[in-house]
Amino acid sequence: VIAAALGVAELVVPWVGIESVDLLFLTAIVGIAVRSGLWPSLTASIAASLAYNFFFMRPLYTFTIGDPRNVIAFVFFTLIAVVVSNLASRARAQTVRAVERAQTTQSLYGFSRKLAGAGVLEEVLWAAAYQTALMLGVRVVLLLPENGRIAVKAGYPPEDELDAADLAAATWAWENNRP
Repeated sequence: VIAAALGVAELVVPWVGIESVDLLFLTAIVGIAVRSGLWPSLTASIAASLAYNFFFMRPLYTFTIGDPRNVIAFVFFTLIAVVVSNLASRARAQTVRAVERAQTTQSLYGFSRKLAGAGVLEEVLWAAAYQTALMLGVRVVLLLPENGRIAVKAGYPPEDELDAADLAAATWAWENNRP
């Protein structure tokens, strides 16, 4: 992305001047921060600073800065690139968290609707198994006591059977009141 910004900057520098080239690099850095996060955008900030120095500051095509005013411009460009990178990556992280919270809220709302519509215990158990499997991405089997033993009451996916070893482990845990 920084190489593409450099190519565009080389093309437009005769029309917009060297003073505006840094905005192309900052735009690229913001795009990287929004798309990929903090560390890639910090890396891009360093790459953009070096490219800005190498291709646009006199003497050209060296990492030497000839004019003391350009040292200040280079330092400020690097500082602004890092700050912009940090702010954009924070905005990205907040957006990702907000989307995750919205999905969780939507799942819980759907679960509450299923529970509200459940008329019997089996429907409640099936809804609980389904929602747990959906939110955690695992297979779920719910066991409840029945006639002094525990038995499978619901599960998702619907193949709600346990093999003998799993059922024995669950029975032992229930009888000994241990996880």
